[in-house]
This record gives sequence, structure tokens and C-alpha cells, in this order.
Amino acid sequence: MGAAVLQGVSFGSGVRFKRRLWLTAFCLALSDLVANAMASAASFLALGLWHSGFYGIAEYAFLSLFVVVAFAAFGLYPLVAMSPAQELRRILVGSTVVYGVVAGMRILQGGDGRYLLARLAVTWGMTVAFVVFSRALVRHACAQYSWWGIPTILFGSGTSARSTFRFLKRNARIGLKVVAVFDEEPLNWPEFEAQRLPYGSIQEGLAFAETSGVDHAIIAISGAKGRTLQDILRYEMHGFKNLLVVPDLSNISSLWVEPRDIGGALALHVSQALRHPASIFIKRLIDMGVALTGGLLLLPLFVALCLAVRLSSPGPIFYGHSRIGRNNSAFKVWKFRSMYPNGDEILRKCLEDPALKEEWTLTQKFKKDPRVTPLGRLMRKTSLDELPQLWNVLTGDMSLVGPRPIITSEIARYGADFQAYAAVRPGITGLWQISGRNNTSYEERVQFDEYYVRNWSVFLDLYITLRTVKTVLAAEGAY
Repeated sequence: MGAAVLQGVSFGSGVRFKRRLWLTAFCLALSDLVANAMASAASFLALGLWHSGFYGIAEYAFLSLFVVVAFAAFGLYPLVAMSPAQELRRILVGSTVVYGVVAGMRILQGGDGRYLLARLAVTWGMTVAFVVFSRALVRHACAQYSWWGIPTILFGSGTSARSTFRFLKRNARIGLKVVAVFDEEPLNWPEFEAQRLPYGSIQEGLAFAETSGVDHAIIAISGAKGRTLQDILRYEMHGFKNLLVVPDLSNISSLWVEPRDIGGALALHVSQALRHPASIFIKRLIDMGVALTGGLLLLPLFVALCLAVRLSSPGPIFYGHSRIGRNNSAFKVWKFRSMYPNGDEILRKCLEDPALKEEWTLTQKFKKDPRVTPLGRLMRKTSLDELPQLWNVLTGDMSLVGPRPIITSEIARYGADFQAYAAVRPGITGLWQISGRNNTSYEERVQFDEYYVRNWSVFLDLYITLRTVKTVLAAEGAY
């Protein structure tokens, strides 16, 4: 098709997009430096180290700079097109290397090993937490500006191109800003037309790249044959410094895939982590440790909630409901009772209303559920009603992180993805909870569960756990 010129931008107009990666990198590095300084100050307060004077403060300041240098070595600047779990892994590894080296040097110098390790462990933990938080703030504040990230051209067709465009538009934090889309097919995307970007054929896109100075490109072609894609890469994309190829491979682990060379042919190594006994053991060990520790620390709150539920409305304190777990086995998931005892009767009356019946059919929930008590509404909003599920974790029916447990009637809605669901223990929290929760459709919930199972790692679990804290405090999607 002919090139459509929007916003007065023509392919020969000489309009150029400036790459300011140094500014993106500077903002992230500055946020890391500030986060390290705050972590050092917090550890000084927590451990009462102000008596160490100027020498101690200077030592921690030097350590903050050392952490930033290590982050640079691990590729954390400017860091674009990387998942949060992968970024978290690099932050953890980089900071661990720094504090490990410092601890080893100080012990060799004859320092008090136990006190030193305790002090560095506290500072390390605070550093990771502050860095993750500060980076999220910087991305939220800067992603709206034109200088943030990398100007990128999208070459694509069909659903792959459209889904890639939508994803990058929703996730500006990634740092890839699509400035033009080129395809042989007409683009009838409402979200694309709203941005009024230049578009045209692939050949016109190559000309646009030369005049605009954009040297990053994404290729997302649905149903492209290997030879077709090979020809595009070999003969038409040689002018780009960086290319991202989005293969048309659905339902395949994407987070920890690694490329392999087999006789000159590209192969993808897909690690199915939750199929390995060692991974299952590590996940279970973490579940047990956190559930036991958390249960003891939260015992006073647990007792207070028991009394509150008992006094707020008639009925039992706990509510157990049969759910489907690992290997298609049935178990009872426990919660603090948040509904009136005659909840089933109230539900039947609600389903007589066509609007409420449609809402229930779509999400299996009501936004304003008349079955829920006032205390129950508060507990649900803060997720306190799910505290008894720590017992489910200890007994092995559930995990801290995983798909939300479903009932038998929901199996059909999972379709072929139920196999992935049944391969793991359901979780107290998961991708669904941190990705919109009740504001998402059931189909999206299934996609979150399938993605989690195929892309599991300790770092993904840690990322979900950290995001859960934010989600609970902000009551995102809770009702």
C-alpha cells in the first residue's frame, strides 16, 4: 500500500529522532546511588552505627559507588527490553557480589566476622529493597517523556505486530518507544490510529529509518516462514544496530529462553524449571520457611482477627472451600469467614438479576457483593482474610506464589491450559493478583497462570512477592 503520512511527517522530511540513552542511564544510576545512600542511612539507624563517625559514613558512601559500578558491569544501565524478574536477578547478583567481596576483605583484615556479616546483611537487604522501589518511581516519573528509552521501528504483520505494539504501549517502563510501524497489510488498529504514527510498507520503513536516524527495530511477523524471515533479516535489516525478533511461538516459556547454535541454525533452549526436582524442592523449602516465620510473627494479628470475626456476625470463624490443587487433587482452602452464613441463598437471589448474573458469569465475582459482611469487606480489601492459607502452605496443599486455586466448575474455562495449572501447587498470591486482580477478565487470569508455570524461577516468585506488598497496600483491584 502507499505510504500514509500522518502528523506532517514524510519519509523524506529529514525528521530525526534523538537517542538519549545516556539520560535514561543517568536517571537510573542516580536513583540507584540515592537508594544505596538511603539504605546505608537506614542501616546506620537500625544498627546504631552513628558512633562510627566520619570514617564509617565515608566507607558506606564508597560502598554505594561500588554498587553502582557493579550494576553497570551487570548491564543494569540503561536496561531496556528486560523483564522485571530478570532485572531483579541482576540487582540481587550485583549487590551480593559487592557485599560478598567487602565482607571477605574485612574478615581477612581481622574484623569481627559475625558482627560484620550481620551488619552487611542488613545493609544488603535494604539496598535491594530501596533500589527496586526507587527504580519503579523513576520509571513511573520519566516514561512519559520523549527522551526516555529508545526510539524503535516496528516491522510486522497480523496479531504478532498488534500484540507487540499494545504491550510496548502499556509497558513504557521497558524503554522501547515505537515511533513508526511498517507492514504490507492495512493497519486497522484503533490504538495505532490514536497515536497517529507514520506507517507504510517494509521498503518505506527502511527509507524512514535512514532519514530518521532510528537504529533499533522489532520484527514481529505472524505466520512468517523461516525462509521469509531469514531473507528479511539478511537482505533488508542490515542498517540497524539492534534487532529484536518476536517469533510466532505461543505457549512457550519466554522469560528464561536462551539461544543455541546447532550447525548454523538457530535453536531455542527452553528450561521447564518446575519439572526439575531440585526446583520443586527449593520452592517448597522457601514456602515452609516463610510460612513458619510469617505465622509466628503474625500470631497476635491472627488472634485479633479470630475475635473480630466471632464478634462481628454469627457463624464460624474460618471458612473452608473445596478447590482443585496440584495433580488435579481436591483440598480445602481456608480463609477467615467474610460472608454471612446464608451466602448461598443471597447468591441465588442475586443471580435472578440479569446484570448481576452476567457479571458473575464473566468473573465469578461481584464488585459489590451483598454476601460480604462489613468486616469481611475490610479483610478482603487488605487480603487479611487469606492469612489462614499459611496453614495450607504448611500442609503442602498450596504455595506462597502460584495460580489462584480454582473450583471444579472452572476447569472447563482453562481448557488446554488446565494441564499447566495442575502441574503446580496453587498460590496465596500470583501474577493475577499483581496484574489487576478483579479488574481483569477470566481469560487474562488463565493467561497469567499459564505464563507463571512456564516461566517460573525463584526471581519471578520474589518479584511477585514484592509487587504483592504494593498491591495489598494500595488495595489494587480488591473488592
